[in-house]
Amino acid sequence: MNRKEIIAVVDYLEKEFNCRICHAPDKGLSFFAELCSAHLNKYCDCAKRSGADKRRHCVNFDNRDAVEWGKIHHAAFAKICPYGLMEISAPIQFQQQNFGLLHAGPFRKPDTLREQDLMARRQIPLDELAALKKTMPVLTPERRKHLEPLLAMLAQAVAVLAAGNQEVAAKQIGPKEFIRHYINTNFRSQIGLVDIALKLDWCEAHASRQIKALFGIPFNELLNQARLENACLLLMESNYQVCNIALWSGFHDPQYFHRIFRKQFGCTPKEYRTNQRVSITPGPPRPEAPR
Repeated sequence: MNRKEIIAVVDYLEKEFNCRICHAPDKGLSFFAELCSAHLNKYCDCAKRSGADKRRHCVNFDNRDAVEWGKIHHAAFAKICPYGLMEISAPIQFQQQNFGLLHAGPFRKPDTLREQDLMARRQIPLDELAALKKTMPVLTPERRKHLEPLLAMLAQAVAVLAAGNQEVAAKQIGPKEFIRHYINTNFRSQIGLVDIALKLDWCEAHASRQIKALFGIPFNELLNQARLENACLLLMESNYQVCNIALWSGFHDPQYFHRIFRKQFGCTPKEYRTNQRVSITPGPPRPEAPR
């Protein structure tokens, strides 16, 4: 599906389901100006205008909790934001690369949710939205079954376009920045030196020498740096279990994760989380990862 066809599908979905299509966060999609990166509708505008604190809850839920949920399920799901609005969201993913989520909505909150759906734990009553909610479009279960595969197909097409654009742009800035970009984009997956070599048309031995010359450390250390950085961020800013944080950071062996973490920081992941939070006031609860 090319750019023109993607825009045509967006127009069709917005008219057919009385909704807006947008993406969040803006991860490698800035080149696609026709695809909105903000929730441009009267419901979200009303919520965000009511204060910076309320806007922060909305942005955190979309850009952090919902994105992580999409990485777990790899399929379209419904999300209920902190203000009780529903959107259907589909991960924008292609070949181990993640570009955020594609959203369709908002819709009136349904009476029941599915197991794969996500609801913000902190629901914030907003009087300004009470009247607007009564006029919000309803997405019936039958209509949802029609929307979800179409949105997932659209998200896949956007991801393919974004991946091609991103790889071309990265290669134009030289091998060092391309390697850094590729690792930062794919560290959650089981990538290896051979993947870098194939992308740059190098043999593995040459790739190994070049990475050591460019970064001063071997490929595995460079990859683990990116994974540990992500693990540290999740330890500080989420309530997810350590075993899940290890998995989402690219460590599929929990024992190896604990060993390399202790070697790098001199403490266990749980000790690191406790130490980093000593002077931090706890924020609102975040959704727990599925056990």
